[in-house]
Parts: sequence; C-alpha cells; structure tokens
Amino acid sequence: MLSLPPALVDLKTELGGIEGALAPGRVVVRLDALLNDLLADTLRYNLAPSPALAQRIEGNLARVEAQKGRFSLAVANQIDAPARDTRTILANRPRENEVEAQIAALGTGEAMTRLGRELDRSFQVEVLERQRYRGFLFAYSILLLGLLAWVGWRLRRSYRIINDVNHRLQAANDTLEHRVAERTAELEEQTAKLARLAQHDSLTGLVNYGQLTRLLELALVRAARRDSVVVAMFIDLDGFKGVNDTWGHATGDLVLQLVARRVQKVLRAEDVLARLGGDEFVVMLEGVGAREGALRIARPVLEQIEGIPEADGNPVSISASIGIAAARGRRGLEAGAAALLADADKAMYAAKQAGKGTFVISEHAQWTSQAVAVPG
Repeated sequence: MLSLPPALVDLKTELGGIEGALAPGRVVVRLDALLNDLLADTLRYNLAPSPALAQRIEGNLARVEAQKGRFSLAVANQIDAPARDTRTILANRPRENEVEAQIAALGTGEAMTRLGRELDRSFQVEVLERQRYRGFLFAYSILLLGLLAWVGWRLRRSYRIINDVNHRLQAANDTLEHRVAERTAELEEQTAKLARLAQHDSLTGLVNYGQLTRLLELALVRAARRDSVVVAMFIDLDGFKGVNDTWGHATGDLVLQLVARRVQKVLRAEDVLARLGGDEFVVMLEGVGAREGALRIARPVLEQIEGIPEADGNPVSISASIGIAAARGRRGLEAGAAALLADADKAMYAAKQAGKGTFVISEHAQWTSQAVAVPG
C-alpha cells in the first residue's frame, strides 16, 4: 500500500509534462479522474474491504489500463506500476482478514489479550496511517490543483501557438497563391508571345507564310459560300539587293520595316499584309469583285514603296513588281491557297519582265465583274 501513492504521483507528474501536452486534453483529464477514483477506492478497501469495492477497483483498473494505448511506452509502463500495487492490495487484504479471524477463533484469554493488544496496536497504526494518508491526500489535492492549473496554462499556450502557426500558414498560402497567379500570368503571356512568333514575321510583325496560308484557306471557304472573290497581290521589291550591297543588311532590314508600315497604311482594316521572307510580301483582299477594286489598292501600294527616300540617313531608291491573282467562289476553294499564291507569283514575274515598278493581273484571275481595268 505504501508504494501506490508515490507511483500515482509519478504518473500524474508525467501526464502534466510533455506527454500530457502531446495527448488530447480530454484523454488526460479522463485518466486523471480515473486515477483519483482508483486511489480513493483502494484506500477505502484497505480500511474496510468488500467484494463490491474490490469489483469497482478492478473496473477502474481496467479503464485506466485501456488508456495506455493513447500514450507513449514510458507512460504505459508507469500506468502498470500502480496497477500492480493495487492488485497486490486486493489479493493480500482478504488474507489479513483471514488471519485475524483465525486469531479470534482461538478462544483463550491469553490469546484474546494478545489479540486485543495486537488490535490496539494495529488500530493505532491504522489511525496513524489514516492521518498520514489524510495529510498525503491533502497535499496531493493541492498538488493536483497545481498540476491542473499548469496543464490549463500549457493548453492555452498551445492554443496560442497553434493559432499563430495557422495565421502564418494562411499568410504563406496567400503568398503562394499570389506567386502561382503571377507565374500563370507570365506563362500565359509567354505562350501568347510564342503563338504570335509562330504566326508573325519577327522583323516586321506582319503575318508570316504559314499564317497567310491559313487565312487564305478560310477566306476561300467564305468566298465559296458567298460566291465572292479573294485577291492575292504578290509584291517583290525592285532595287532592294542594291540597298543591302551598298548600305548593309541593317539598312536593308529598316527598309523592309518601312515598306511594311507604309503599305499597311493604305490598306483597309480587313485586308491582310504578310511577309513571305526576304523582300517578298503578299496582300490578301476580300470583298473586291472587279479588277478596278484590286487596282485601287495596288496603285497606292506601289506609290508608297516608291516614295521611300532614305533609311537610317542613307538614300535609297526602290520600287516594286506586283502580281495580282483572284479566285472566285467554289472554283477558287477547289484550287486552294497554294494555287492562288502561285498564280500571283507568276504575274509578279511578268511585271518584272515588263520593266519592274508596275503591276500585272494574272490572265487566270476570276472576277464577279469583268469590267476592263485601266493599266497601271
């Protein structure tokens, strides 16, 4: 019986430390209450044993031992110590009662006297023991209250720490989401730039050959539905090689950029200007049904190109040979964009053979109106 209270104190001290802080609060409080009941019942049993009290103590022991799995191995071993002491008391106290009964059954005066003296001595010892345990229980109660207060303080401190950690995690999550959004926007911007580079000429910003082909195919589909005309003007610069040879490729690149800007200026919003590479450009027109409409675009284009006086402070003199081809309705769609471009290319070479600086309409051009155009 003497070793039981110290074992319980050691266990409660462990529960009030790190082990208690790591376990759920309700589990620690539940185990503490069970230990209090176990100690009180064991003390009562030691003073006045009974089967009902023994059964209740066994029940409390079972509930205490059921909590071992919720704690570390060290706490589980400390739970085993008071359990062993309690079971020792349960086993030995009835034997003591049997011995006392046998002594009482002797029936002799001397034995009764001895028994009386022994009982008096045992009573005094028991009284002292009770007084000692009353003091111990009082000290234990004070200690328990202190431990409970300390556990409460630790729990409040833990809640504050957890709350602080949650705030930091939320801030970190918000920062991460912001960075992800920024990175996503950057990737979308880069994707848009790559898509534009895939469809546009890097020097002039104009539509490139691949994109022009796709736009021509779509235009031919629309023309087939409407029985309208798609016009392709193939432009090749005259005198451009001389600019490169005389002033270098940097000046030549500037001339190409000037051509792109000046030609774009005289085109309609719905018209498309593309650079195929080198000094070759193509204008795609929709909604032009007669030759006169195409020439109304070709003439100012030629004038804009011939009107470039200098580039980067260097005098230049260039013109252009323009080949004009037209495809109408379903026939144009069946022939395809490549055939339309090839037809315009042949007309451009015819313009060069005619002396350059002019335009030639392909003899295969298809119009919705066959009015004769004024020569350029």
